[in-house]
Amino acid sequence: MNNYPSVTEIIRDAGLISEFSIGDTDAAKRGRLVSAASHIFAKREDIDPEWLKRHHDLRGYLDGYRKFLNLSPSLNLVWAEVGMKDEQERFVGHPDQIFECPVEKGLAIVDVKTGAIPSWGRLQVAGYALLARRMFATRQIRHRWILNLPGDGTYKLKSYDDPRDLDDFLILVRAYHVRAKYIGAPANG
Repeated sequence: MNNYPSVTEIIRDAGLISEFSIGDTDAAKRGRLVSAASHIFAKREDIDPEWLKRHHDLRGYLDGYRKFLNLSPSLNLVWAEVGMKDEQERFVGHPDQIFECPVEKGLAIVDVKTGAIPSWGRLQVAGYALLARRMFATRQIRHRWILNLPGDGTYKLKSYDDPRDLDDFLILVRAYHVRAKYIGAPANG
């Protein structure tokens, strides 16, 4: 996508994400599998029972996600893990899920986490919200949520509504590009 940095790369470049917190680990694999399954559930579809048998260790995470959906029946999935880009600010991202909230006439950005919610998570959903504003210009972003699935069949929904998070993320994007202009793009970008 034009070799623009991703939301995560921007946050990592700012020194807010340690190298061990994102990577190709068992936790990252688990996160990818739970995320993929949650997209299917969000569409109100069923998952192949054979897949569930092979990944029985994910049951607690998936049960937590289903509880979230069951308690939020008016949410309608409009976007799941599809790349978005902001040509003006020059960054890209892949929000986990974007739901339409018919009652509130707006959108909810949802990032699914199977581990602890990182302190930088608020910047991540802010970046996704900025991308969604461009993509869905006629709709308001009503919620920026991180859905934490601890694996025990429950969930925790953390809401971020501080508008300064949006400003903070934009500062990081712009700093990334200023640095790239004068000393080159970072190794991870």
